[in-house]
Amino acid sequence: MNKAARLLVSPAVIALLALTGCQSQKVEKMADEMQIRKETTFADPMPPMEEPPIWTDGSSNVFQNISSKVNYETKYIARDGKLVTQKEHDGCIVVHDYAMPFSPAVKWKNCRDPDGVSTNYKLDDTEVWPLETGKHWSYRQAGTNVEGQSWAYIRDCAVEGQVRITTLLGTFDTFRVACSDQLKTRVWFLSPVLQAPVLHTVFEKKTHRKYTFETVSYRLN
Repeated sequence: MNKAARLLVSPAVIALLALTGCQSQKVEKMADEMQIRKETTFADPMPPMEEPPIWTDGSSNVFQNISSKVNYETKYIARDGKLVTQKEHDGCIVVHDYAMPFSPAVKWKNCRDPDGVSTNYKLDDTEVWPLETGKHWSYRQAGTNVEGQSWAYIRDCAVEGQVRITTLLGTFDTFRVACSDQLKTRVWFLSPVLQAPVLHTVFEKKTHRKYTFETVSYRLN
């Protein structure tokens, strides 16, 4: 090939190499992200996970949506016995009993859904804590909101197993707990070391959307 021909071909070759390199970087990035949050089982079972201490005023969790890379902070602003009030990043205020995060909320205000209250009943005698593989329990929720709507449904929960999972915060041995009702399926990965979830997912059954959040920092008072 003469010099002129080489000069004509070179820009196309350079562009192709640049495109190939860009695609390679994207593939490598996807592979890295798939490696993070990968679940693996492990041979040595953990002892049952005892109930964590009740989060008090000033405690907080910061979660990151792994798709949007946006951080969301949850602050625990009040406690009344085993009722815990938390304030979300957008001003949403939710009251849970301390079977949280598994139990349905008992009150919510300034959230995406109209303000409302609910009464939750446990349908069995199974104690949630300590967590151990194979344990399952259920709630019945009956609620109303300010728009006059009412509903009742069952939420079933189960400790599905023990898995090792890697997140941006590190690698943890966790209990995988799933709770499902007519609206959503939620899965938490709880670390006995941190005494808190390191990752949780939400699957909306109506829209088929899935959201994954991982803990990037927390403060337990």
